[in-house]
Amino acid sequence: METHTVDLPDFYCPIPSARHPAVDRAESRTGAWVQDLGLAHSAEHAMRLRGNNCADLYGRITPHGDEQALQIAVDWHSMGFAFDDEFVDTTPHTRSTAHFSDLAGRLLLTLEHPNRQLMPEGPYHIAVKDLAERYRRTASSVQYQRWVEAQRKWLLGSLWMMSADTTNALTDPNSYLAARIQDSGGAPATSMIELVTTQEIPEGELWSAPTRALTEIAHMIAILDNELVSRYKEEFSGQRQRTLIDVVARHHHWTPEAAQQAVIGLRDQAMTLFLNLSKREDRRPGASSALRAYLTDLGHLIRGNIDWSLACPRYSHLYPPGHNVPVAHLDFHTRITDQTTTAPLPLRIPAVAWWTAI
Repeated sequence: METHTVDLPDFYCPIPSARHPAVDRAESRTGAWVQDLGLAHSAEHAMRLRGNNCADLYGRITPHGDEQALQIAVDWHSMGFAFDDEFVDTTPHTRSTAHFSDLAGRLLLTLEHPNRQLMPEGPYHIAVKDLAERYRRTASSVQYQRWVEAQRKWLLGSLWMMSADTTNALTDPNSYLAARIQDSGGAPATSMIELVTTQEIPEGELWSAPTRALTEIAHMIAILDNELVSRYKEEFSGQRQRTLIDVVARHHHWTPEAAQQAVIGLRDQAMTLFLNLSKREDRRPGASSALRAYLTDLGHLIRGNIDWSLACPRYSHLYPPGHNVPVAHLDFHTRITDQTTTAPLPLRIPAVAWWTAI
């Protein structure tokens, strides 16, 4: 297999790396779960799905969580990546927003009431029912409903982005980023933090402006980092997805290099804001231990996503369109640094400007 070296910009993230000790066990179990449910179409596809390294990802987000609850989160990510690849991350010409909206509606109603016979019989129906039943047994009713609503946000965001790709909408940075934050799957991922830490965050704290801002900031940073890493794989596969860099370049008539510098500057400013705001909230008198654990794991999400992305075959293996056997490997060269070196260009995004007013 060929190897190609890719030089990436530095990642500003002064948050230490952490990893759950049960990652290897969770990875083995989720591989068997995917196989048993039939989410993989072939042995090669099963190997490709295992390359998503879902346990490594969520084990980095919640490095001190309960192992049984961690497995639910890992299995959800295994299903989520397979679902995303099959129904979302295809070319605009092969997507069907009508089919996807029908499937998303049935999936959500199945989560709300797993005994409803709404989803088409098959692996995803079995997976959703299994995850819903295990989540109900492990979480409180409040945590379960938060998880369902988080998936509603993800699926609606995915439909928003799919529709925009077919109609050439969301061409300005503000609209694109607002939709992308919903579409990324960040909401379900962060909703499962309190499941794995076994601590329910009080309603007033979870929905406070600072907590909502910190959650969105973590989502955006992870999105921009993933877009930077994944664009090389997508170019090779012929399934190139728009990134904020592309949107900024076209909207402002900038070169790709200038647009990348501007987006990294925006990302690094958000990183600084996250560090300052999370420290303030962590030290706030009366802050619950559940909130403090959640804020800590939002930081783990940012750092863990970088560590996972740079080592994950999902981004480093190159597959020809329609095939599940890699033909090349990307060797990413970069640094994770404690200091930002990017001088931000003027890039105003009203959809996220409210974070700075908290």
